[in-house]
Amino acid sequence: MKLKNTFFLSLFLIGFYVAQAQSNYMGLSIIAQSGNIEFSSTESDKEVLYSPRMTSGWGFSYAYNKNSILIETGLSYSRIQTSITTDPELSDLSLEYLTPKATFSYLFMDGSVGFKIGAGLGAGILMSGEQRSLKSVVNVIESDVYKRLNLGIIGQAGLVVKSSKNLLFQCTYQYQKGLSNIEQDPNQTTKTISHGIQASILFSI
Repeated sequence: MKLKNTFFLSLFLIGFYVAQAQSNYMGLSIIAQSGNIEFSSTESDKEVLYSPRMTSGWGFSYAYNKNSILIETGLSYSRIQTSITTDPELSDLSLEYLTPKATFSYLFMDGSVGFKIGAGLGAGILMSGEQRSLKSVVNVIESDVYKRLNLGIIGQAGLVVKSSKNLLFQCTYQYQKGLSNIEQDPNQTTKTISHGIQASILFSI
């Protein structure tokens, strides 16, 4: 509980600081990412193989830039999809998350073009999901397989271009690591991992 309280307090404080800033940007992003699962169980030593799948998503963000500091808060909607092999069975797992997040980046600018590197926090909210095999389709929300909240950390680096027309373009590599065990079963541990490219355009407001 303390971890969750600290997590959401940090998101609120960063968002409040951005809201008070005088120079702000707002924009949209397109996401292409690969997601996967880390799984372990104390009940079985049977090998389970997870193969990542490429997916797409979208998001919007609200940002403040002052000198070399870029602070962003926003929402993204993306999917983690993986193929699961438990010999001899094969299935696909798909989890769709709405993720409020906040990141802090340092900019290395040379004129209007530069590079950013940063980190942040995310709180994935499981909106829908299913595990599909040849024999059945399981709705993970209705069956209460996974917890709805997935807290995680974010690392990112990418290209930043500032336009003279008050536009900010970004192409960012982003790595997200879930810290929460999303399993309802106390004998199993499942955590999410995703990484990919996020292309954004933000307008000065």
